[in-house]
Amino acid sequence: MRNNFVNLPDSFLAKPIAHRGFHDCGNLKDIGKGPENSRESIIQGMNQGFGIEIDVRLSKDYVPIVVHDQNLVRLCSKNMNVFESFATDLLKVSLINGEFLPSLEEILFLVDGRVSLLIEVKTGEIDQDIELIAKAICNLVRNYSGPLALMSFNWSLLKSLAKYKPNTPRGLITQVFDKNKRSLMSDHEKWGIKEANLVTYGISFISHYCNNLSNELYERNTRVNRKVLTWTVYTKEMAKKVKKKCDNITFEGFYP
Repeated sequence: MRNNFVNLPDSFLAKPIAHRGFHDCGNLKDIGKGPENSRESIIQGMNQGFGIEIDVRLSKDYVPIVVHDQNLVRLCSKNMNVFESFATDLLKVSLINGEFLPSLEEILFLVDGRVSLLIEVKTGEIDQDIELIAKAICNLVRNYSGPLALMSFNWSLLKSLAKYKPNTPRGLITQVFDKNKRSLMSDHEKWGIKEANLVTYGISFISHYCNNLSNELYERNTRVNRKVLTWTVYTKEMAKKVKKKCDNITFEGFYP
């Protein structure tokens, strides 16, 4: 029997999903606006009608901060680790466009159900408490009324999210499908997650590495009403190549 299975809303499939917002790829592309995961890039994506994907990490005091990297050197020229820093300090750090780092609470208020919001919860290799991460995320999104889904590479975190927010679609981020083991694998879950576990914990979708998509993987998931998203598509050519092997793309660096 499925445990807390929730269908991924159709709105997640209607338009491509802008990876970290519709951003300027570090000022390297004449498309999109603002740094990745910034308010500017998210607003730009919403104005185009795209779904929005963001990354979230937890501060030292377990406040969800919208940022991809654990260390802020690349994005903010600050040698700070998110997990070692308090939220009050992190929210004073500037991105390259002059914005401060956003909190998840701010972004939920900004998006406010206008488009689909796909949240990747990142854990890395740092010894933070998975239960506290799950509680912090779930407490924040509990009363959000728009289309929202949570995903992670971390299987333990997904199990905790199922416990604290059972009515929200949850997805496993994957890289490889091992046909012999019938398992989905990633750099984080090297031993693989089997189909029975996906069913037990009500996984609504997977987000699979685009270069490793296959018709077999897509058909296996379609049979159990599990959607297949893919990451990260960087060209129109790749978008065309994967079109029949997934339900939607997460993209950046071009206009799909």
